[in-house]
Amino acid sequence: VIYGRMGEFDSALNSFKRALKIKKIVYGEMHPEVATTYMNIGLVYMNKKEFEKADRYFKTSLDIFIKILGENHSKVALLYGNMGVNYGMKGDIENSIKYIEKALRINISVLGENNTKVALNYKNLGMAYFVKGDYIRSLSYYRKAMEIYTGIFDQETPQVISLYEDMAGVYYKLRDFNKRILYLEKALKALENREGKELHIMNLAMEIVDTYLEAGKFEKARDYFNNFQWDIPEMKSDQSLYKNFEKFNTLFKQK
Repeated sequence: VIYGRMGEFDSALNSFKRALKIKKIVYGEMHPEVATTYMNIGLVYMNKKEFEKADRYFKTSLDIFIKILGENHSKVALLYGNMGVNYGMKGDIENSIKYIEKALRINISVLGENNTKVALNYKNLGMAYFVKGDYIRSLSYYRKAMEIYTGIFDQETPQVISLYEDMAGVYYKLRDFNKRILYLEKALKALENREGKELHIMNLAMEIVDTYLEAGKFEKARDYFNNFQWDIPEMKSDQSLYKNFEKFNTLFKQK
């Protein structure tokens, strides 16, 4: 559950907390509906970046689910995964990895390897190891996630596109500019048939130009920039993107 603005966070919290009171009266504390509501409150606090409060609600939810369903259940895995993401967001990478690995073990046991929940655990582990600076291990988890996602979804789904960009980020850290460009281009191509993604596509194109420059390939950067179909009116709604466009436009005109 993700809410985009602070007003929506507060509205969601009020709604979930009212629901929690009612459900505890109707079902008692030890009930899946109550545990789910605790989890949803934790998710809202996590998105508000109130990580300690989120952790408390997640742990309460986890305790109920374990007592009702046992440790080896997908609901328990979901809580471990949420706790891992919460730890990661507050910068506790070791605990992030610990809890996501718990989620992964349960999901593989219950659901099998070829499942989107397993893929998400792999992706989140990739993100955690990326933040930790272990780029090789990060890449290995992203590849595992990609293998599952591409076996289930087509190449244009958000899950696959997001992984292309994640892997491009790893290759940048590894200073492998050719592979970074390859995965940025994969993401860009996958977005071309999706409506409303023009700014996303132009940002990816700008990253490709920048990567060519960082790789010392000025002519390729200039040719890519000059041949790309930039939508200037649309671009002006993203000031950072437009400033980069003006910077590169000036640079390439001077040479």
